[in-house]
Amino acid sequence: MEKVDDSLLENQSEESPHQNSSSRGENLDLSSDGDSGESDSESESESLRPPNKRIKTNDVNSDPRFEALIHQLNLGEVFTVTDNNKVIKNASQSRLESLVKLQHFGTEEWKEVKYSKVLHNFLAKPSFIELKIKDELCHLNKGKDYLANTEKTLAGLTNGLLEHKEIVRSNLQEIVNWSNNSSSDLTPENLFNKIMTVFGPNTQYYKNMEQIVQVVCGKRTECIEIRRERILSEISNKNLQATLRKLPPSAEHLFEHNSLLPVI
Repeated sequence: MEKVDDSLLENQSEESPHQNSSSRGENLDLSSDGDSGESDSESESESLRPPNKRIKTNDVNSDPRFEALIHQLNLGEVFTVTDNNKVIKNASQSRLESLVKLQHFGTEEWKEVKYSKVLHNFLAKPSFIELKIKDELCHLNKGKDYLANTEKTLAGLTNGLLEHKEIVRSNLQEIVNWSNNSSSDLTPENLFNKIMTVFGPNTQYYKNMEQIVQVVCGKRTECIEIRRERILSEISNKNLQATLRKLPPSAEHLFEHNSLLPVI
């Protein structure tokens, strides 16, 4: 009887691991069932949460979450175009100073810039002088022809400018020929001396340019004087006329501003 009992005990001991494992399996299954229950409860709790607040359009710019998503539209800028042909540019300071000296602005000598004698050197016929009126039409030319003198001046200046162009071309060609035929080395000093020989003071180029400037400035002096007299003719007070007539023009005004203020 004791032996039988021992064998039974051995059989039971061999079966016990399976039973233990199955029991552990059941325990694991129970534990897993418990976990799934918790996850289900969590999903249910999440589904019961209130939805996220919907952001209004007006609040988009103030919400930092949308800063990276906002793109500002750029449809380009509108510009206006100005007509630069009607805008007078500022004068070169160096050329302005030269002009003031040539016209003698601000001095009593401004009226003494004459041009008639110099202009005579440029006049030539036909065409480089004012055009004539046929005898058959002379009876229609009533009154003084104020533009005839201006036309004569422009005609003479045209001849002078064309002559000046020929002088420049001839002088430049002379320098080219000299550099080609020169037996000595062409150095900066030699070239400088040659240029001064054909373009410097007392040359034909210099004298012709001086005469052209004399005619231009003299004609402008005449125009300025006519414009001033037109204004003075409207003043009935002869003494005031004489006083204003003594005031020289400036680089900007027919009557110098600083001298005019005490008079008016």
